[in-house]
This record gives sequence, C-alpha cells and structure tokens, in this order.
Amino acid sequence: MIIVKVFDGYRISSPYGWRVDPFRGGREFHAGIDLVKADQAPIHAFMEGSVLFAGMGRAGTGLGGYGNVVVIKDKNGRAHLYAHLSRTAVTKGAIVKKGQTIGWQGATGRVTGSHLHYEIRKKTTPKYGWTVNQGLSTMDPTAYLQSYVLKPRPKKRQKLILPSLSSSWRVYPTNKKPVKGNETGFLNPKKFGGLQYDIIGNPQKDVYTIQTKDFGEVNIYAAPSTGAKIK
Repeated sequence: MIIVKVFDGYRISSPYGWRVDPFRGGREFHAGIDLVKADQAPIHAFMEGSVLFAGMGRAGTGLGGYGNVVVIKDKNGRAHLYAHLSRTAVTKGAIVKKGQTIGWQGATGRVTGSHLHYEIRKKTTPKYGWTVNQGLSTMDPTAYLQSYVLKPRPKKRQKLILPSLSSSWRVYPTNKKPVKGNETGFLNPKKFGGLQYDIIGNPQKDVYTIQTKDFGEVNIYAAPSTGAKIK
C-alpha cells in the first residue's frame, strides 16, 4: 500500500490503540489519535462530509468528555470526531470540504493539555456511534484515511476512436512535430472497421499519444474535424 502522510503539520502525542491512561494509570484503549499544533491553531477537516454535531459534548450522548467537538459523517457513513476544540467554526447540517477550517485547537473537556483528539467511529447512530467496546466500534484514523480517502486511484483512460472510413492516418514519433513529412507510418482504420486506442498522453491540442502494435508509442493528430472521437 502507498503510504500517504495524512497528518503533516501535526505532532502525534498519543496514537490509536492501547496505552496507559494519563489520568488513572493502567491500560486503556485509546479510540482516536491525539494530534498537536500550536494552541488555538485552526483545525481543518481531513475529509469532506456533513456536520452531525458542533458544540459542547454532553454526558450520555456519546460525546461526554470530548469538550467542544465537531462530528462529521463521511461518504462511507463513518463518524469523524474532532474533539477538545477551543471553539467550533461550523454548524449542524453544514457540508464541509476537505481542508476547510472546522474549529480551533484547544483544551476543553477531559484533557491534560491543548491538542486535537481525532476519532473515527464505524457508525453514526445511536450516540454518534459510541459503544462501550471502543476497540470494535472505532477505526485507526491513519489507516482509514490512507486506504479509503487519500490513496491515489488511477484515472480511467480516455479512448481515441478512429473512424472506419479512413484508410490512411499518419502517426508521428513522440520526439518530432506532428506535421506532414515527419510521420513514422500510417494506420489503416478502414481495414479493421475502425480502430480504438487508449490515450496515454496529450502533448498539445488535438495531438494524442497512443501505443500501437506496429509503430510502438507514437503521436497522432486527431482534431474533431478529422472524424476522430474521444471517449
């Protein structure tokens, strides 16, 4: 898996998983990741979604102890909690974009100092996805963002379609201008009832790079006026 740095600009003070309880001692499961910037630094959404809650978390709601918290539901139905904020910058029902400021780092709620507690819950209801067994109801934020949100996905390539009426179509070396006299050969769409190629480059307007069986990687001029189509 490609590793994407999802928390650039933050210092991780406490990772997701088992740790020593900073208040009582002893072993506890930390359901999120604690991230630190400067106190009062703006906090930006790690992904887009809709705001389910923004304000002071109350006991019995699944948000007790989190202080000022913003809960955002993502496209996969997960609840993202941004906790211990000094104040919030969004309201319930708002649509938030990735990178948008949703609040400011603070030390509200049950904390030992100014930081952002970022938590991802598998469900949004009831109680915003809170359960007693937080190891089962939450997800590792780093792994989730890398696997489901930020990992680059290849774009579907466009296709160049050459019409069946043409019996001679010039192709050019990629290191030469695509003008008459520089051609490296000719394609014959008519012979095959038309030809279709994946577009692997677009070095200039109406010029496309394709991979052919006979000539290898070449450029081809395919303006709309030629009858060629791009799909």
